[in-house]
Amino acid sequence: MVSTADREYKETKKIILKKKNLNPRFQKLKDYISKEFLVDVANICVDVCKTYKRKDNRIQIILKTNKDCEKFINHQYKNGVLNFFDTENNKKIYDEIMTNHKDIIKFPDLKTFIVYSSFEQLAVEELYNSIPSKVIKELKKECGEEIWEVKNFLSLICIMCYKNNQINLCKDKYRSKIQKTIYQELKKNDFYDFITDYNQINIKFDSKENFDANYEGSFLLYKMNCCVDFL
Repeated sequence: MVSTADREYKETKKIILKKKNLNPRFQKLKDYISKEFLVDVANICVDVCKTYKRKDNRIQIILKTNKDCEKFINHQYKNGVLNFFDTENNKKIYDEIMTNHKDIIKFPDLKTFIVYSSFEQLAVEELYNSIPSKVIKELKKECGEEIWEVKNFLSLICIMCYKNNQINLCKDKYRSKIQKTIYQELKKNDFYDFITDYNQINIKFDSKENFDANYEGSFLLYKMNCCVDFL
């Protein structure tokens, strides 16, 4: 589950909003994970992941919050290889599935792997995407003449001054106002109560001078290279 357009995200959203029930086949596994790791499992999806060389059983464990998801994910290198998933916790769940829940696997003869994702991460992204463009335009208008552009990048609001030497001034002058405005917009659709304080609003201050010099004046290039740490 990597996008709000994914079927798994849409299904999980309905489950959290109590418009749909979890597939009863996965209830016992959900109960085990929730109790063993003290987390809120929002959904479990099982399918077959196909590549041009092979296909495997994929079990997606979707945690409700980022905090719960972090219990299963790390970014540590071992012997030069990135271990994205927590090896110990992943093995516990894998062994539990193979011992007590093997019936959820579609093709027992294929290899099985587990992936973990956070509903909150994509839900917050969707909240930011729901902010009307007119709100962003009005926000720019309300700020001073130092502001060249205001952009909404997924879960990040980017404020661009004209010059590098204006950045700190604009931070001091506009950060609180912008955070409160965006917070009020997000709360209109935050049915999950993920956004609880305006200080959670991610704002990046930059300049057109830097944008032109280092990102070729391309918002796509800027978003890919400069905003990734916020997303």
